Amino acid sequence: MTASRNTLARFISSLRSLVSECERSAEVLHQAADKVSDPSLKPMLDAYALRRDVTVAQLAATLVELGATPTVATGWRATPREGDGDLAIVGDCERSEAKVLERFKRIFQLEMPQAAHRALQRCVDEIGTVCTVLNGWLKPPQIRLA
Repeated sequence: MTASRNTLARFISSLRSLVSECERSAEVLHQAADKVSDPSLKPMLDAYALRRDVTVAQLAATLVELGATPTVATGWRATPREGDGDLAIVGDCERSEAKVLERFKRIFQLEMPQAAHRALQRCVDEIGTVCTVLNGWLKPPQIRLA
């Protein structure tokens, strides 16, 4: 194997791990949407879950373009906490998305084909937005009294 093949193999391995992390996050979001009691949260979490499903598909397509076979997640499934209310459930979603975002940051440190970089950048921008919204829901602005 040449150095560039080793580099590509390392990137593909990291990309497969990222796909698995995104699949887990999508599962957390899907389950959270079913468990929340606040009616305004369900459509938001459903939408984010579908976005994460799209991210998984985009990353899998990138693997195929690189000549690799995407892996299929099996076994363990992430589950948001139920008994602690909506705040805990949204907190689990935010932590899951933050893990995905951190995994993206690590993969951007690797050498990768330019087309893969563009595809991953589109995904990470969207995930960053979701993290910001979820974090904002967890920490509403404080009102200052004069």
